[in-house]
Amino acid sequence: MRHSLFVYCIGFCLFLDCTTAPSAPKTAFKIVTTTQMLADAISPHLNSSCSIVVLFPEGIEPHSYRPVPSDIKLLQEADAVLYNGLHLEANMESMLEHLGRSKPCISLGFFIPHQDLIPLDEHSYDPHIWFDITLFGFAAMKAADSLDKVLSKPVFLSNQTHLDSLVQLDSLLLKQWQNLPESQRVLCSVHDAFSYYCRKYKLKQISLQGVSTAAEFGIYEVNDMVDFIVENKARVAFTEAHALTKAMKSVQMGCAKRGHKLTIGEPLLTDAPGKKGSLGGSWPGMVIENSDKIQKAFSHD
Repeated sequence: MRHSLFVYCIGFCLFLDCTTAPSAPKTAFKIVTTTQMLADAISPHLNSSCSIVVLFPEGIEPHSYRPVPSDIKLLQEADAVLYNGLHLEANMESMLEHLGRSKPCISLGFFIPHQDLIPLDEHSYDPHIWFDITLFGFAAMKAADSLDKVLSKPVFLSNQTHLDSLVQLDSLLLKQWQNLPESQRVLCSVHDAFSYYCRKYKLKQISLQGVSTAAEFGIYEVNDMVDFIVENKARVAFTEAHALTKAMKSVQMGCAKRGHKLTIGEPLLTDAPGKKGSLGGSWPGMVIENSDKIQKAFSHD
């Protein structure tokens, strides 16, 4: 199954290259997105009058990123700004709110119904919406349609073929997970970024860190994870590609003291894609790459 999915994904990435808006003329609208995931999701729905610029540098951690002067200049020059919202760009919220008084500043999270979001408390939701492929993809289409209404010329492309491909990809991932009993679908990670993924494909999960990588964790969180891993007989835990951490080693040692062997799997992509040109270097390729890493680790534990 992983082999057939990989072959499909290569074709899907080639399809994305074909559906992404071509190079725009000098009179193009400049659309700035905060993340690469947003740029990848919205570009198939914008015509050639738009050029897309990603604000965050490659591999940056968005929860704690603070804009530099060149970022502010780029935002000021943009015709419209698209951001994730749901407090992902926590240090930019007041700036984006202020900027929204003079130009379109659109949150992708706005286009997702509240019942489809995962609540954290009474006032906030999990921002990692890109790990639900269809949820994120359809919201991006709605955001592009919204841009069409606020800019002076039509920019929207009704790209049903692209949406159908996202649905097909999601179905393949679902079938892939259905091959593994639910009792074995246990995802242990450093960063709590996979709630939407785990909800979609019915995995149990635990993490050391909250939804923000700025959140702290200590011995209690480590002990809780050890308890969870031993209780659920999990064999693999994952670190994060864009963060160096020794925390999982502590978890591994704690499990060993309880007579439970824990393997550290390949680092997963969380808040940013991987290196450009790789399968995980774009969205939804990063979701596919994570799925392959997790499945591979589970099949060898």
